[in-house]
Amino acid sequence: MVSIFFVVSGYALSLKSLKQIRSNENAALLGTISSALFRRALRLFLPVFVSTFLGAILLQMNFRQGGAPTLSAQLWAWYSELKQVLDFWNPDCRPWITDDPHLWTISLEMGNSVLLFAVLIAVARCKAMLRMGILGGMILVCMRAGQWVGSAFLMGMFLAELGLIQDSLKHSFDHPEIIALGIPGEESESLLGEGGVELREEVAERAQRRHQIRHRRLREARRVGNIAMKCICIFNLIPALWLAGWPEMYPEQNAGFAWIMARTGPPYDDIFRQQFPWFGLVALTIVFSCQQVPFL
Repeated sequence: MVSIFFVVSGYALSLKSLKQIRSNENAALLGTISSALFRRALRLFLPVFVSTFLGAILLQMNFRQGGAPTLSAQLWAWYSELKQVLDFWNPDCRPWITDDPHLWTISLEMGNSVLLFAVLIAVARCKAMLRMGILGGMILVCMRAGQWVGSAFLMGMFLAELGLIQDSLKHSFDHPEIIALGIPGEESESLLGEGGVELREEVAERAQRRHQIRHRRLREARRVGNIAMKCICIFNLIPALWLAGWPEMYPEQNAGFAWIMARTGPPYDDIFRQQFPWFGLVALTIVFSCQQVPFL
């Protein structure tokens, strides 16, 4: 399912940069995004260039049927199809490569990778929760504007940020700092009198006991919350997997999908686009469930 691939791409591309943002490594962040963007173009376009060129040559050498009568005509046909892939600035471009129709995703990958890196730079100075709020709003805007691929990339970034927040909370919980009342010995004796040291130790012991009780309660609440989250993810995964099986031909003949299609509004009211927003939600649910439930 290609929408899952888009969400995972957004997750993988943004994870390292988000770690640097949370560590306030602003100088390293710029280098990371610059390097990732440069390598992204090479990784996406160079294999396509080589594979389609070899395919055109093999067609001309009659290893397959359908080749052009001359080499120049064959190379021109190859260039005409290849430049569609390079038109990644056009969000509505769906290039069709005769030798490999699956390459229609390449231009979308590149264009929305640029979008993702731009968003990373834009929200680098924001606090984590504000960054999450901005990402949520941008996901809704992209989906409402018909740019479902851009929303899928941003969903991946959203999940990456969520995972880092959860890891940070888990680390803080597993390594609690026991705060005790600490006044230097000589000062405590002068401030609290002859029994100052004993009083300071007694107060510190009480504070430690209170902290341990609170820690046990938080541990139990965290355990219950984890169980509830896993149950919710598994429960939501069932309808998501059903939606992932959207029929390619005649979905309106299925009662369940016909009901969903009737409630899909613009800009996805075209029968060929009605599945796209639902595929985005399916991809978000599946990737989120796999993130939260380890055995998936």
